Amino acid sequence: MADPILSTEDERVTTLTFNRPEAKNALNLDALHGLIAALETSATSPSRVVVVQGAGGSFSSGGDIQDMLARRGKAIATFERLRSGLARIVELITQHPKPVVACVDGDAAGAGAAVALACDALLATERSRIGFPFVKVGLVPDTGSSWLLPHIVGIQQARRLLLTGDLISGAEAAGIGLVTQLVSDAAALHQAREEWIQRFAQLPPTAIRDTKRLLWQSVHLPLGSALLNEAVVQGLRFTTDEHARAVDAFLAKKKGRS
Repeated sequence: MADPILSTEDERVTTLTFNRPEAKNALNLDALHGLIAALETSATSPSRVVVVQGAGGSFSSGGDIQDMLARRGKAIATFERLRSGLARIVELITQHPKPVVACVDGDAAGAGAAVALACDALLATERSRIGFPFVKVGLVPDTGSSWLLPHIVGIQQARRLLLTGDLISGAEAAGIGLVTQLVSDAAALHQAREEWIQRFAQLPPTAIRDTKRLLWQSVHLPLGSALLNEAVVQGLRFTTDEHARAVDAFLAKKKGRS
């Protein structure tokens, strides 16, 4: 049996690929465990960026229907599966010390769409469809989608997407701010992926880590507390060698142009 999550790595990027194309990369238990392990490992690996993508023309269709059938009528088992599986994945992505980029070509639905939404950049093609069809199978949003969507696209669009469960095109998703960058096709997606990897890999890594942390913390804080939090973290940043090197490089470059 093929691994449900493929992981490859070099000094720039760790690439995690959903590898159940026969099931449109549905997230069964093995896929959840594999993705959790890969995300945990990538947090301390030498690479600078993490990419999440899907094999076989889909990103991920979300929860596996056979897994749902096995948990029918089992509230506690479902709660535990979400807390230790899908919820843990969202936590690992949003708290990851490196930028995480989702590359969506084809469908990203339900939990699969939520995983993509948790990433720091969501790249999609014109053939992509993205949606959260939980209500269509008598369920409520999970995998953080009831929190992520209103914060990213606003309450009005979140209500429309969650209450109808409709899949929307990549172009429409880009228009409401759900997609970071829309490209034409798979070849253009690969090019955009490389450009984002290059962009992130050139930036000071611990500055990215601390910026991600500030962003997610500030979502929960009133303005005054967010300002204080920024000041504390910024004070610590001014003591880092990374900051000193970046400023020196900037000044040297500026002097060279003068």
